[in-house]
Amino acid sequence: MSDRSRDLQDHHNEGQKDGSENKYEPPHSITPLDQLIYNESTIDELREDNDAYDKGYSHGRDQR
Repeated sequence: MSDRSRDLQDHHNEGQKDGSENKYEPPHSITPLDQLIYNESTIDELREDNDAYDKGYSHGRDQR
């Protein structure tokens, strides 16, 4: 498993844990300033991290 895949799995797992505890704390908050500072590929990775977290959160919430 690549490092990126591991990172995404970790975000998913954290989201699932948070969903079961009814707390929502995604790994990144992407602000307009971030979009000016970081290149598009970095922003895409941040969004991908948040998407993995959201999917895990949804699974965790559904299991409550």
